[in-house]
Amino acid sequence: MTLKIQQVAFPSDHPLLAITYNNIGRVHELREHYSDALFNYEKVLRIQQKALPSKHPSLATIYNSIAEMHRMTGDYSSSLLYHENTLEIQTKSLPPNHLSLAERHHQIAVVLEGLHRYNEAAEHASCALNIIRHSFEPKQSQVEKYQKYLDEILLIPECSKLIKANNINEWTYPFLLVLHPSHQSRLHSILFDLTDGHLMPPSLSHECLTKLESNKQVKSIVLETLSDSVDERDRVLKDFSSVDHIESIYLLGKPPEMSEQRYSFFTSFRKVSIFCENEEELAVRWALDTANEFRRLGGQCAEAGNIDSAREYFQRGKELYKRLAKIIDQARSQTS
Repeated sequence: MTLKIQQVAFPSDHPLLAITYNNIGRVHELREHYSDALFNYEKVLRIQQKALPSKHPSLATIYNSIAEMHRMTGDYSSSLLYHENTLEIQTKSLPPNHLSLAERHHQIAVVLEGLHRYNEAAEHASCALNIIRHSFEPKQSQVEKYQKYLDEILLIPECSKLIKANNINEWTYPFLLVLHPSHQSRLHSILFDLTDGHLMPPSLSHECLTKLESNKQVKSIVLETLSDSVDERDRVLKDFSSVDHIESIYLLGKPPEMSEQRYSFFTSFRKVSIFCENEEELAVRWALDTANEFRRLGGQCAEAGNIDSAREYFQRGKELYKRLAKIIDQARSQTS
């Protein structure tokens, strides 16, 4: 009845009709009438495409609904097309560790498996797992779900060559990012891009020491502090500085304003390499220090005759330099 009234009262592309078509589609979906749901979702899309920019986040939502209906009806090729449209929009509109991106990659992996494109399915399944691990306080059930799916994909004979690559992808840079619990971290987004996702899942300050005790490979900490309490900041820094295998701390926050205060701070906390308010500046400093350290370690390994380790260190440093240059170029283009 509502739809008939609206069809009389409004033009065929009115936004209220899109809402009604979407609601009807949702009812059909819940009843497992997927073709009928698809019919209504496609009407929603036609209306929204006229009213919204081509990369509007709302289009991602309806693209995803249509993709899932195609999947449920066995049309994997069409499903893949709409899922890729969804992922393209959400990649530009969401932070790189957002749960929705993990779910998009997982859905694409399932569709690619249906198309027998197993290598590509495994790559997207690996992306989903990596994103969920680096999301803020990820649900263990989701991590287990994505890990189980990836393990199952890698058991397919066509994916045997990817098992080694998957192990390589699990390599992480030897630092731990410690975040404040109350906000979405821009610093995390920058470091995620800079390391191509090869970073440990971020931690909260109260659980960080436990992680450090069990992972001696961590050599540095990137610490994001929003607290105005100098005492609290210094307490956390004192705890981290006391860990023997931590060599450097990169601190994001408001540094002391007076030169005497800065001198006192860096004298008290000698492991702090940089203390600044700018996320890009801190990330660039960490990347340069890490790339230079990898070059030094590569040289040591080469002198000792360990060519494989030397090659790996040099390659990691080279990759970091390249991504750093790309980020710097992007920043320059935005300011020019």
